[in-house]
Amino acid sequence: MVRFADLKDAGSIAEMEKQYIECAWTKEMIENSFSERGYKFFVFESDGEVAGYCGVKTVFSEAEFLNIATRASFRSKGVATALLNAAHEYCKSENCRFIELEVNSENAAAISLYEKSGYKTVRVRKNYYKSGDALIMQKSLCQE
Repeated sequence: MVRFADLKDAGSIAEMEKQYIECAWTKEMIENSFSERGYKFFVFESDGEVAGYCGVKTVFSEAEFLNIATRASFRSKGVATALLNAAHEYCKSENCRFIELEVNSENAAAISLYEKSGYKTVRVRKNYYKSGDALIMQKSLCQE
């Protein structure tokens, strides 16, 4: 089940950030974002466990997808897709026209997920990550 995250989820989100994200947010950064305008985190909860999360930031008619991660034991079970869909619906409800993200060019699984969800590569930042370029991908929210 996907739901909005709250402060009690910050530890689980930070743990996954540290484990799966190259430029990880700290628990304090995540906690602080809950009081910042435009930031919203979602968690996928299964039997009381946070199986995955994602975050978005909305500014006027634009949205930025922050990070997404799924615990290894929950991969390939639709968790990331459910989180993406929840984020897209939220951003549409905030009247965002598009959503943008950056992804490591070496992360084939994430790129595939984003492409299946309708994202297109619009720019490349060379050598952005230690392990590769950053692909800037964008999805229109107006046509759905």
